Amino acid sequence: MSCAPLCVLKDGLIVRITGCSCGWQVPKGVTDSDDAYTSHSATQSIHVKERRTMSKSAFNGVQIFSATMLAQRQTLGETVTAWLGKARATRKGFEVVDMQVTQSSDEAFHCIAICVFYNEERTR
Repeated sequence: MSCAPLCVLKDGLIVRITGCSCGWQVPKGVTDSDDAYTSHSATQSIHVKERRTMSKSAFNGVQIFSATMLAQRQTLGETVTAWLGKARATRKGFEVVDMQVTQSSDEAFHCIAICVFYNEERTR
């Protein structure tokens, strides 16, 4: 869904970005790989947003994850990731169409909700 930088590390620190998980490579002769990747990432983000906008109406399922307790909020991302892995492995034609993260609070409670909109092949 989104790009992730491929980096050269030295002592656990990023020395240089060499490319991206989508296959893009930092052009030869570029001296600032951070700027090159930032530009690529922003362009990719626009393209992804355009694709999502075009296909937002093309979903046939929604999975909602929510948590109000601190421990649950801290692991909500891992819960969603595990569900996505299982869904991709077991559901024919499974494709995430969009995700929305919302946060709401009152005086005492905080709630995080992650809504996953997806499309999958349906058997009749």
